[in-house]
Amino acid sequence: MIVGEFIGAEHGIGRMIIEAEARGEAAGMMVAVFVLMIAGVILSALVRRVQAYLLRWRPAQQLSA
Repeated sequence: MIVGEFIGAEHGIGRMIIEAEARGEAAGMMVAVFVLMIAGVILSALVRRVQAYLLRWRPAQQLSA
């Protein structure tokens, strides 16, 4: 997700990070990185829930310590 933001950063959060870096604005970069982090956590949780729903027929795997 983060790599995609930097490759085609014509607008959006990736562009915000690139522009803040060029200006030396650490606060602007950190806000954009924080937003990306929150989006990544939310998407990860969403994928886990969808996976659990779609694979509910499978027995739960127990993790060995």
